[in-house]
Amino acid sequence: MSKCTLTSLYNNFLVETSYLLTMFKEHSPQNVVMNKEGILLKTKPDAKKKYVVLNAIENSLRVEQHSHIQQVSLIQSACVIYIHCAWEQFCRQLIIISASKQPLTANGIVVKRVFKNAKLTIAKVKSFHSRGYEPKWYNPRDCISTATRINISNLGSVTSGLSITNSSPIPDYLNDFRNFFAHHNHGIMEKIRQDIFLPMNIAMSVTPLSFLNTRDANNKFTLEVWVERLLIMAKNCIQ
Repeated sequence: MSKCTLTSLYNNFLVETSYLLTMFKEHSPQNVVMNKEGILLKTKPDAKKKYVVLNAIENSLRVEQHSHIQQVSLIQSACVIYIHCAWEQFCRQLIIISASKQPLTANGIVVKRVFKNAKLTIAKVKSFHSRGYEPKWYNPRDCISTATRINISNLGSVTSGLSITNSSPIPDYLNDFRNFFAHHNHGIMEKIRQDIFLPMNIAMSVTPLSFLNTRDANNKFTLEVWVERLLIMAKNCIQ
């Protein structure tokens, strides 16, 4: 019986995104306390708790070189980038493992192997693109297209999970925000305004970070709602 399970893949994604979302919320404007000089005094709750993920963020961005206000924004921005990366990696591993590792689904069904190993699976996936690139794994359409072309036996669950109506736009939204925080490009900002803010009647003066910090009627951050929808998609994919 296969020792590889898609449930483990989902659980890893759940843990990673939970850590990142906690860090994002702890560094929200509502939870940050500063003195008159703008020096960070504390974040709440559990501000002193250090996750491995936060340490990686601090090291990669060298946040100590920035002002305290900038540190908070950088950490929140990095959390969004890492959440996007976690989703992308979940989708990539979902397809590659399904094609090559004979994993168990959450329902206990063994996914039939299509290729002998992951290396052959990746080579086949790259052959679908003229430049030998892998697909945009974060994108549900690309992911479904790739899964269809290699004909994984759990295609129905993967397609169903990635096609949930109220959730399927979220990966594209998250990618736009990831690109903005990574590159701070004016063109990406305009794309966010036209594709996301305008249909939602969000003021054009709102910044991407402040938008993700807004809360809904249930007092949930916008980013929190997005992560919840990604988790619903992921959970449906592994059935």
